[in-house]
Amino acid sequence: MSEQRRRPTIYDVAQAAGVAASTVSRALARPGRVSAETARVRRVADELATAQSRSPRPATPTPG
Repeated sequence: MSEQRRRPTIYDVAQAAGVAASTVSRALARPGRVSAETARVRRVADELATAQSRSPRPATPTPG
């Protein structure tokens, strides 16, 4: 059976960006306050989401 991909979590983003999960939460909740760290967190979150959306998905059988 093939492995289903999951959406990146706040912890995935934190690990990839090298920051705490609370920093990710603040960066994503307050997009108007942009520091270098916030910009990095948002970039990593976008990259992880993009990589997730490009991953191969299992074929879904059509009804009928």
